[in-house]
Amino acid sequence: MALILFIGAGFGSIIIVNVIQRFCYKKGLVVEPRSDRWHKKPTATFGGVGIFIAFFISMAASLVVDKSILYSHWGIILASLLAFLLGLLDDIYPISPIIKILSQFIIATFVIAAGYTTKFFTPRIPNEYISLVLNIALTYLWIVGITNAINLLDNMDGLAGGISLISSIILSFFFWNTSNQSLLYITMALAGSVLGFLVYNFPPASIFMGNSGSSFLGLTLAVLAIAREPQASNLFAVLGVPTLIFLLPIIDITLVTISRSIEGKSIIQGGVDHTSHRLIAFGFSERKTLILLFGVAVVAGISAGLLEYANYLVSLILVPLMVIVLTILAIYLGGITVRNNRHQ
Repeated sequence: MALILFIGAGFGSIIIVNVIQRFCYKKGLVVEPRSDRWHKKPTATFGGVGIFIAFFISMAASLVVDKSILYSHWGIILASLLAFLLGLLDDIYPISPIIKILSQFIIATFVIAAGYTTKFFTPRIPNEYISLVLNIALTYLWIVGITNAINLLDNMDGLAGGISLISSIILSFFFWNTSNQSLLYITMALAGSVLGFLVYNFPPASIFMGNSGSSFLGLTLAVLAIAREPQASNLFAVLGVPTLIFLLPIIDITLVTISRSIEGKSIIQGGVDHTSHRLIAFGFSERKTLILLFGVAVVAGISAGLLEYANYLVSLILVPLMVIVLTILAIYLGGITVRNNRHQ
């Protein structure tokens, strides 16, 4: 059933995104090239609407087989819907960053109220009230952080969609391995919806996902990562697995935050100073940059699996080594000056 959902969502997304794309070009709903953006021609937007519709049609179909999804995971469904609507509103009537972040905190509150919180502090701090407060605080930080990390990662054709697809597949593996069918259905439907969108978003993109897509994908994936029940109880695995799944977005948002803070620029503004742009300035083509970053995401995902299920000592060596190498690379790329010559 999970595979059927994946295929159905994929084909549905291809059809729906194509219709939206044609409508956007007909009505002039395009994003014009700008100095702080990477694309060089007017490009249709609202691709996230197609991802969202394909996903929810697939989830509605899955209820025929497993009605428990709606009852047991209503928090994820509601949060996904609210995140999509927030992003869509931002696409139509741009809202201030403060309002956007406050809205994300409100959505995260629904998630927490539905019972999805990290259990990181629970076995480590004896006082249940203190551990609960810390778990809730970490959950807010995780959901809002990953949502905005995916949003910022949407800076080059195919990048945010590709990383979201890889993250969905990795989470699908974890849910399949623990026989959590309902969450497996959600991640597979999400993966199929993103894959269909990538048919049109891989460079050169003919449509962008917009804030509706990045907000929806970022928040949904962040909540799904929290919904995962860790199989390994050691501190390194509990902290490392979700971090590795979203390692690339975390590194990118950290790099952008530090570099812009040093330069006195706004962290939330658009720009061509992301990891992907720096790799291109280093000499890679757009496609090679995507392949390299996708490779990093896949290796990080495999490392997460090793950390969860394989030999602890092996992962204890592999994971820090990979993080150190990527950190050094990020520091090096941070020193590269990026100039956007695509519009000249």
